Amino acid sequence: MTEFARRLLTVLAVLGSAVSSISAFADERDDPGQWTQVFLSGPIQHRLSDGTTRVLHPMCSGGPIVTPQGLAPAPMQYSFFIKRGDPKKLVVALDGGGACWNANTCVGSPLSGQGSSYSEVVDETPQTLAQGEGLLDDRNPHNPYKHYTKVFIPYCTGDVFWGNKDTVYVLPLPTGGGLPWIIHHHGADNLLAVLHWLQTQNHEAADLDHQVADLDLRKLKDLSVIGTSAGGYGTMLAFPYFAQETPHARLNLIGDASIGVLTGSFYREALFNPANPGAESWGFGQNLPSWVPGYSNLLVSGLSDARLIMPTAFAALASYKPRAHFASLTNNFDNVQIGFYGLMKGVFPPGLPEVIEWYGSMKFITLSTAALPNYRFFIDRSAAHTLTTSNAQTYGVGVNGISLAAWIKAMVKPGSGPWDNLDNAGPPGP
Repeated sequence: MTEFARRLLTVLAVLGSAVSSISAFADERDDPGQWTQVFLSGPIQHRLSDGTTRVLHPMCSGGPIVTPQGLAPAPMQYSFFIKRGDPKKLVVALDGGGACWNANTCVGSPLSGQGSSYSEVVDETPQTLAQGEGLLDDRNPHNPYKHYTKVFIPYCTGDVFWGNKDTVYVLPLPTGGGLPWIIHHHGADNLLAVLHWLQTQNHEAADLDHQVADLDLRKLKDLSVIGTSAGGYGTMLAFPYFAQETPHARLNLIGDASIGVLTGSFYREALFNPANPGAESWGFGQNLPSWVPGYSNLLVSGLSDARLIMPTAFAALASYKPRAHFASLTNNFDNVQIGFYGLMKGVFPPGLPEVIEWYGSMKFITLSTAALPNYRFFIDRSAAHTLTTSNAQTYGVGVNGISLAAWIKAMVKPGSGPWDNLDNAGPPGP
């Protein structure tokens, strides 16, 4: 085993970074705009582009936490954040924070004393967002999104924004019996509730300055949907919902640290199992937008090979919006992505075989999707998780001397530079 692999396996032994939701936003010091927190509650009657109506119940999971009085649900109040900028240009950013899909991860991990496998509450504030780093740090002159209006969507439902289901998990107890607990997988509801607010209440928000209040999705000229970790998976739902409401915008989707190396057992538990219909954890199928040709194939795409769901989703979106640009970002030995792959396999902490398997699957997924004319990948060489939440990885040397910020600028502003597939990866040594 190489020294690099030894160091990597040491990092993999700790998964805490998976749920420490690192915000990629900062307040611009020469810009009077500030982050504003908006609280949401249901029920909300939301009309979709296909004419159907959904009743939304935005909330966090209500997973178990230990209090001095005993077990209690984690706070379920949901909110999002908005910061003023150019009202014709919008960034919608989805936060990360792990995942849960069975009794062990949804109930057992929060009670283990070692930390939960997912974020259970909205823990950002306007103050913490104003101190963030990364791609959307408005203090950096090289930031391609410096002057955009920004919407930050927190994550606290354990379902990578794909869920719309209240699921009862029963955790077996050492003393016998079980502990039942309801987890509210309402990630898709939260997404749509933010969209609903932007469409309706935004214009009546007296506490927001005029540039934010003047934001009109139908008049947008530029929209980027960006997600980190769990939020990267969430872009697969957020993009078609927001794109359908922004008919004149130049469109971009960026998924960071969300390549899609999944296992069959996870797929059948969380997403779809025809042998036991309706028993899946998240209720994913009922959230697929009807207006995207090919999205109906997502449920069956992963039955033969769970790694196919992300290439299938990108192919459908590329056909739906052929002039849009799509991108996947990853580090080649991302410790958190590999950690969750091991967790799906029941091997935690994962060993070198899981590292090698994940790397091979990551390459399979990115190269398969690269056949699409409007998709590119950016693979850097690191064990770190996410690229867009760190100034070093966003504005540093990057790959082949091209920084991630410059690469994304070329993606969202055609003609500003080459936008090619970049790969600084390499397999682990013996």
